Amino acid sequence: MSSSDRSPPSAAAPPSPPPAGPPISWDRIQPVVAALAGVAGLGVYVYLLGGIVAWLRAVAARLPADNVTPAFEDRHLIVLGMKVVALEVLLFAAVAAVIFVILAVIKETERTARHRGGPAQAQRHFDRPAGDDDRDLPFALTIAFRSLLIGLLLAALGRSSGALTEAAWLGLAILFAAAVAALELTLRWRTTLLVPIETRPASGQRFLAECLSRLGIWLLIAETVVLGAHEFALPLGTAVLVLLGLLVIVHHARTLRTVTAVVVVVVALNLTVVAYLATPPVAYERATIETTADITLEGAYLGRTSDGVYLGTCAPYSAGARVSKLARVRIVAPAEIKRLTLGGSRYVFDVGTRPTLFELTRWFLTGQNNKNGTKTALLDLRLRRETCVWDTIP
Repeated sequence: MSSSDRSPPSAAAPPSPPPAGPPISWDRIQPVVAALAGVAGLGVYVYLLGGIVAWLRAVAARLPADNVTPAFEDRHLIVLGMKVVALEVLLFAAVAAVIFVILAVIKETERTARHRGGPAQAQRHFDRPAGDDDRDLPFALTIAFRSLLIGLLLAALGRSSGALTEAAWLGLAILFAAAVAALELTLRWRTTLLVPIETRPASGQRFLAECLSRLGIWLLIAETVVLGAHEFALPLGTAVLVLLGLLVIVHHARTLRTVTAVVVVVVALNLTVVAYLATPPVAYERATIETTADITLEGAYLGRTSDGVYLGTCAPYSAGARVSKLARVRIVAPAEIKRLTLGGSRYVFDVGTRPTLFELTRWFLTGQNNKNGTKTALLDLRLRRETCVWDTIP
């Protein structure tokens, strides 16, 4: 065989690339991105909430809050925010339990009304088509919020005389709220007294009922605004005004989804809890500093920066008094600190008064302190303790 007849050896075929996997679609990564965004958003929310509460606590202690904020430590703000969120979760669970009970009662009464008189009777008594789940939730929220608002206002009448303790007053308010809710559900179920005015035939009685109904609504709104802003201490005033706002929102919502209801209730709890925490007495972790000059300093630990440790101090009006004055912040430079000890009994600030929303707004705008305080219910179960007390370190 001649050399021209020889064919060159064939080169080895290159390996085939591995089969490509399915393309990553947005539908597959969207849950992961949403989860990460939710965690990040929750972290930012907790941090900001802790910062707001820390600043308001300094304001309530009558410390120079704007000058203290640089000393707030990130860990402290996160922990404070988590405590507030935990308190809100407990309150939300209580509210959800009440709404669940009311919804169960509504379902049962509707079922009984349909059995006795058909769907038309159920719709007439409950102002919506029977079995309309989208309108069951607003209806239950209306009953819960309105009952609690009326219960708080009724109990405040007895508390204004000074005969009730805070715990007894709060229990009486809850009892009144439960009685109002039970009465409304009973009247809707057993009678036609609460049949919506729009469903009644046109007559003089309908016109009179409509006038009385509108008059009662506006009287309730006026009383809530006046008492909440001008007569009640900040926590209770905020609570009744928030309840009034919730009633307005729910009234104008034809339907209300569960997610929307959760968001609305969480915002309302935020306002109420923050107002409660921003009211005296304010207790801080106690700090004891031994200086290089052998001087012992005690006060509230507010935080530290490169400038030193921020120490809040005050003076009691008298020995054993539960009212403080002369709230100050002292910055102890790092070079002056020989030893820093944290712990012991809490260092308490209490200016003595419990301002209303009107008085607090006036203080922010004019700097004029409240001298009279509030004589109505405070919605505060915290014990008042001695203020500005020195502790003994073994």
